[in-house]
Amino acid sequence: MTETGPAEGKGQKPTLNPMIFKATRSGRIPKKTVFPDGVSLLIEESKVVHMDGESNHGIPTAPFEAITIEEAMKSDPESWKKAIIRELQSLKETNTYSIVKIPKNRKVISSKWVCRIKFKDDGECLSHKARLVIRGLEQQYGVDYFETFASVLKFATLRALLAKAAAEDLEIDQMDVDTAFLNPDLEEEVYMEIPEFFELVTLGVNPKQYCLRLRKALYGLKQAPRVWFKTVNAFFADLGFKPGNSDPNLFIRNGVYILLFVDDMLVIGKRSEVDHVKATIKKKWKCKDLGEAKLFIGFQIQRDRTAKSLRIHQTLYITKLLERLGMKDCNAVQLPIPAGTVLLQPSDLPEDETSEYQLLDKLEANLYCQIVGSLLYLGNCTRLDLSYAVGQLARHMSKPRTLHLRLGKQTLRYLKGTISMGILYIGTNHEGTNAYTLYSDATWGTESDRVSFQGWAATRANGAILWTAQRQRSTAQSSLEAEFMAGSEASKEAAWLEKLTDDLKEEYKSPPILFIDNLGAIDLIYDHKFHKKSKHIDIRYNYIRTDMVQAQRLRVEHIPGNEQPADILTKQLPVDQFRKHINTLGMRAPGHSQSCQLPQELSH
Repeated sequence: MTETGPAEGKGQKPTLNPMIFKATRSGRIPKKTVFPDGVSLLIEESKVVHMDGESNHGIPTAPFEAITIEEAMKSDPESWKKAIIRELQSLKETNTYSIVKIPKNRKVISSKWVCRIKFKDDGECLSHKARLVIRGLEQQYGVDYFETFASVLKFATLRALLAKAAAEDLEIDQMDVDTAFLNPDLEEEVYMEIPEFFELVTLGVNPKQYCLRLRKALYGLKQAPRVWFKTVNAFFADLGFKPGNSDPNLFIRNGVYILLFVDDMLVIGKRSEVDHVKATIKKKWKCKDLGEAKLFIGFQIQRDRTAKSLRIHQTLYITKLLERLGMKDCNAVQLPIPAGTVLLQPSDLPEDETSEYQLLDKLEANLYCQIVGSLLYLGNCTRLDLSYAVGQLARHMSKPRTLHLRLGKQTLRYLKGTISMGILYIGTNHEGTNAYTLYSDATWGTESDRVSFQGWAATRANGAILWTAQRQRSTAQSSLEAEFMAGSEASKEAAWLEKLTDDLKEEYKSPPILFIDNLGAIDLIYDHKFHKKSKHIDIRYNYIRTDMVQAQRLRVEHIPGNEQPADILTKQLPVDQFRKHINTLGMRAPGHSQSCQLPQELSH
């Protein structure tokens, strides 16, 4: 069945758009099925909106967005000069450098200033932050650096610990280590040019004759993240904390948990223990004690201690994003992209350039990359409802077309209508014999090259803690095979959750359950049936049977297809089904703890 768009008259043949296919509910694409161009009229026909540096005077309209020192000085020079002086004084007080004559036969590296306005959780300006950053790209391997490594917290670990805190009513306090990279000592000889504005704290230094030899790590150095993490790891080990096997940035000691994201950390546990740990950390490093966590690495955290619930969302980020892209007043829509949309692979795009699939110019392509990059960030943090849509859009970042930009704008319009949507963890609900529940699903052959699309998710405290939407690596020859492959990939997440459970010293009566909506795939997992049809399946996909189910580390059960929440990760569903499944995975607007409620203007 083909769908006709609003531009089609009675008895008129639909305009064919070879760039998009329509997937049926089963996930298959019937032969010669096409998607009419008329649907593009449902997408806002707005002009491309670019950032206007002059109108904003260089002020970042999105939180966490850095600006150059030139842009900063055009806006509020006094505030930024104070921030620069604070940074230089901090470097001086911590003995980060010593002033030496420029050495012969050594590379002296340049530096730059990076400025950022820090916001409160309500969007208000908190402070002006100026950071002196060395240009690490000028470093030479084997001369001024050797090993490099940057360890950061997994978002899945963060969400799992927040869900645990909600369920057990634990304290969640936040700390920020001031100039974290300036604490560890450097082993290599690194020389840096005298930075701009250095005369504000140190007079009489001739930059043509003198330079700075770094004694401690500085932001921008290739080895700085690794040196800082080694220092933190050693200090926490002295305090009796052990890094988790599931995530090296999770540190555990007798029911107290520290989550580390570079220089930001959460301390989770009972109040007395949390206060004791924070006091010990403050003795070691100069820190900001931010109290109860409300805004952590872009996650806004709202708690209702009475209801034992916790909600994570990114309302502030989305608001600033829409402002920056000139879409704060756009009309909201009900879906990220039209239901059933499957974009062609880049290699399958037609050569001729009509209006719908004309290549974007450089400025428009740059805007498209900004949109998709921001959507990817949201989809990886709190907005699992964007996962499928952004996966479709991201594959065209190298050569985007007009249609792709329109679809990207539609996704922004969807965000406009669901700006405060987030994931709710409810601690009052009984977690059963295991805290974790997993779902996996796949659509067979829906991609234009006939590859299947798969997705899986895991929940705790009624909210999603991890999810994935991706193309399968090989071509499945049946829906059974596609579902079997998706279930095997999801079982790897169950193995990771098993590690996390051991780290948290939790014990459950039974292993987690993975729900699959294909009975044939479940039979193949438990018993090696259908040998003639399954003998070609790659050995790696049998991991779910031998290593997980037979080892009693995972149970697999059936769920009806219309009740499978992972379906939203494999295709763009119609509105009613879409809302139903994001509700199952814990997506909620503020004030709606029982069901997914969208704004009134989207309910019609």
